[in-house]
Amino acid sequence: MRARPLLAGFLLSILLAAPSAGDERSTERFRYSCSSSLGRRDITLFGNGTVRLRQGPWEDQQMFLTELGPEDLEAQLRVLREIYDQREIQSVDLSEHPPMIGEWVEQCTIRLELPDRPVSRVAFGKLEMPPLQVSRWIHVAERLGELTRPLDQAERLPPGYEPRAGDLLRDADGKRFEVIGKTSDGFGVELEDKQAPLRIFYRLEDLKNVFVGVERRGQR
Repeated sequence: MRARPLLAGFLLSILLAAPSAGDERSTERFRYSCSSSLGRRDITLFGNGTVRLRQGPWEDQQMFLTELGPEDLEAQLRVLREIYDQREIQSVDLSEHPPMIGEWVEQCTIRLELPDRPVSRVAFGKLEMPPLQVSRWIHVAERLGELTRPLDQAERLPPGYEPRAGDLLRDADGKRFEVIGKTSDGFGVELEDKQAPLRIFYRLEDLKNVFVGVERRGQR
């Protein structure tokens, strides 16, 4: 493998056709994406102000979101427009400069679809030294990514949870049940309702479908 000279690894294409009108919720105004065979990191700004970050191994992707208000959205678009207008990058014939490639080498793209500019796209390798214009786009993307927060995840029992006497479990309605112990055959568990004088039995495999949290662990 060998690295390419500065700028030689970058390809900028300008699509002269005007961007098609569509739902701003699904229109990607700005997207910075790097991926390899192992996974990806993808930051997207949508036309309605939604910022989405997707990252991680392909088999275990995480998603983070945030919403920009109208003023913040316009400020971001204004910065992107200013960087776009610098037009420092020119189209490059890649045939004479083979890219640095490999199973784990990330390949990246930056795509802009600004309301009043032709669509543009830059492609490059993550290990390359980007020119100033691309560096500024990456900086904007990473700042947007820092604003995102994880999606609310449904509460659930810890993976591989094994009940033991004295555990205090909570169901989706907030009711609490104390584990008395496993049944004699080892396939079920007896619990006491802490809100009423009632004891109930569940199969071990059904606990994850009924309870969402462990508030207290009993003694081993």
